[in-house]
Amino acid sequence: MADFQGTFVDAGRNLKATNAAANNPTPVTYMEIGTGTTAPTRKDTGVETPFNPPRRFDAPAGFASGDSYQFDYADGGADNYTTYEVCIFSGGSVAAGGGTLLFRFVIAAGIVKPASTRAHYPLVGQIAGEDLSTLSFSVNYTVVQAERATTA
Repeated sequence: MADFQGTFVDAGRNLKATNAAANNPTPVTYMEIGTGTTAPTRKDTGVETPFNPPRRFDAPAGFASGDSYQFDYADGGADNYTTYEVCIFSGGSVAAGGGTLLFRFVIAAGIVKPASTRAHYPLVGQIAGEDLSTLSFSVNYTVVQAERATTA
């Protein structure tokens, strides 16, 4: 399990506060991964170095309980890549991007997705610190070999 840190960015804090004042939720719409390695800051507004084309995952499965939460993303593509940053957005869409960045985190060692495999990455976080400016995350991932078609 690798450790990495993330930041609850100012734009996300402002959106959450506005929504809370209006008694509205702040849903996670999509997650985007990239290759940026600069430490996250509260001033971040998006992915530092996106893949081309962008790699986005629609409404990642997730849950929250108290100060802990989890989001999952799965990729069954045939190519290989290494993820160094993950950004979580509210609003916008997988197709068009947009929305408001809630969290950005960077994984120093990266997460490698080998070619011709199906990969599943659960990202588990716990809020650490009263001001919520820095979150500590752990990641545990499994890579399952893609099924191969056979003929009789």
